[in-house]
Amino acid sequence: MTVPPLLVARAGGERYGLEIAAVREIVPVGEVTPVPSRSLAVRGVMPVREHYLSLYSLEALLTGRMPLRGLAGAAVVVGLGGAEVALEVDEVEAVVERAGAFLATGGGIAARGLCRCGDGLVTVLDSTLLAERLAAFVEPAA
Repeated sequence: MTVPPLLVARAGGERYGLEIAAVREIVPVGEVTPVPSRSLAVRGVMPVREHYLSLYSLEALLTGRMPLRGLAGAAVVVGLGGAEVALEVDEVEAVVERAGAFLATGGGIAARGLCRCGDGLVTVLDSTLLAERLAAFVEPAA
């Protein structure tokens, strides 16, 4: 199985690869307005250009643990499941056009597999599985 072009970012000390086809832009995390939620992953909403996007902690989304620090400085705006959302990351490392082959497939929530990128390993996230994971946090309107 081939590895698609990736945006490699760190969240919670781990390296994740987001499929570049799903990435819209990288923005600084500005003013975030908290919103009520039962999920640790929901950080709130933040303005991006002329509209507001939901901001999710990628770390909490994938690990189920509350981030041990305040808001990170960067967010990756992605299109998932027909909607744009912002994923909070600690830092964006690079765009990788050609990563090494998958060393293992699957292996975690929303993961396609594990590959070598540069000097380390990266968990490659599956956009469809990530969208399904996010959908679990969207509460139906009353």
